[in-house]
Amino acid sequence: MKFFNIISIFFVAFVNTTLATLKTSEIEVALVSVFNESSVEASKMFGNYFMKGIQLSIDENKATLEKARIKIKLNKMNYKDSAQDVIRVSNELIKSSSVAAIGFTYSSHALIGGQILNNNVPFITPYATANRISEIGNYINQSCINNLEIANLLIKLLKKQKKKKVHIVFVSDCSYCVDFKNNIISFLKKFGINYTTSDFLSRDLTEDKLKKVAKTILAQKIDSIIVPNHEVDSGKIIGAFIKNSIKADFYGGDSWSDLGGRTLQLLLKKHSGRSYFVTHWHPDVSNIQSNRFVKIFKKRHAEEPPISSAVLAYNAMNLLIKSLTNCKIYSRASIAKCIRDNKYYYSALGKVRFESGRTLGAGVILEYSKKDSKFNLFKESLP
Repeated sequence: MKFFNIISIFFVAFVNTTLATLKTSEIEVALVSVFNESSVEASKMFGNYFMKGIQLSIDENKATLEKARIKIKLNKMNYKDSAQDVIRVSNELIKSSSVAAIGFTYSSHALIGGQILNNNVPFITPYATANRISEIGNYINQSCINNLEIANLLIKLLKKQKKKKVHIVFVSDCSYCVDFKNNIISFLKKFGINYTTSDFLSRDLTEDKLKKVAKTILAQKIDSIIVPNHEVDSGKIIGAFIKNSIKADFYGGDSWSDLGGRTLQLLLKKHSGRSYFVTHWHPDVSNIQSNRFVKIFKKRHAEEPPISSAVLAYNAMNLLIKSLTNCKIYSRASIAKCIRDNKYYYSALGKVRFESGRTLGAGVILEYSKKDSKFNLFKESLP
């Protein structure tokens, strides 16, 4: 009888241990975005499409999560487009029960929030591209290529096109714009391309001031104009230059908006030169992962086109899910380490490298087509 009781005790202990091992862990992940921004366009792009990309990744990784016995609980945290509100939401995130977070719309947001969240909450930003973000600390990561990668591809294009005289017009009170401009200049120097610059505060982008710059550009016979700013400010600059008979080619980065944005597409119809920008993804990219994303997105959301805002959110959640499945302890410190330990993950562009908190690899170049008044995938190879 005594022997039977001992066996029973061991059996119960074994069962309890097994059940504990098989228990599903609920992991709370915060999503920090402008879900209710006053700008309908911003809310749609970085709230609506953001959520669609996140959910698609979770659903696509369902089998992986079930095998790892992980259930993800989402905690939506809204903030407004202001430094003060970034600080507020960052501090609230630290006090929350979320063990990891994805979000922030712009580089200026990620730079402020990253300083608060580092060593507190592991964070992945899908959209912010300033180089300094992943350098803040081991808790802060970028699942998008940064400005260094974007500038490299952009200036390779100028070199291929044998451009000789470049002028950069940038907004100096924009963290993203200054960081992108600095990276552009480093590659222009590397490839021996001559350049000049003009800088403005955003509020000073008036037609009169831009007209003076346009006259200088015409006098110097500039063949290429790089406008490394967000879509609205880029539109003001390009619109004024077209109005003042500028025929030089225009170039930009990912902030020219998804697929070129309505503003620029309308403006460039009147431009006699060519226009290009480097971004993260395009639905015409042809590989297995991208084709699958487009197919599934269209099936779920037939009324809305697949755009890079959704893809970048999808990529960020893919990175986090891969990190979680490699973790054995789901504390904030452990998850932060698991994210940084990744050497690669799978995005909508396929297998991409990940190193020191940043995603490495090529973006895509889009070229404006006057025929159909939109940006299409530029398919020529670069050196």
